[in-house]
Amino acid sequence: MAAVDLETLLAILVMTVATLVCRFGGFVVMARLPKSAFVDAWLAAIPGAMFTALIATALMRGGFAFWIGAAVVVAMRQTKLPLIVILLAGSGAVALVRLV
Repeated sequence: MAAVDLETLLAILVMTVATLVCRFGGFVVMARLPKSAFVDAWLAAIPGAMFTALIATALMRGGFAFWIGAAVVVAMRQTKLPLIVILLAGSGAVALVRLV
């Protein structure tokens, strides 16, 4: 078994603390926010905004294959299939375009 130097151990401990602060910080903040219609609306909008930001970033960086995958997902959404099936079809389209 290899020995761990002090610098590595300190880095691991600092990253652990940072992770815990990020995970539990949301609970602490939400416990202090007053319950209101504005906060409820704000929290309801966050998932859609984050999803849109992630998708937009992927499309801008992913190139042609990602655009084809997105088109497949949008087209298949009209079929009312389960979301996982639609996402797998989009991922498969990206993989096929990259193979060609």
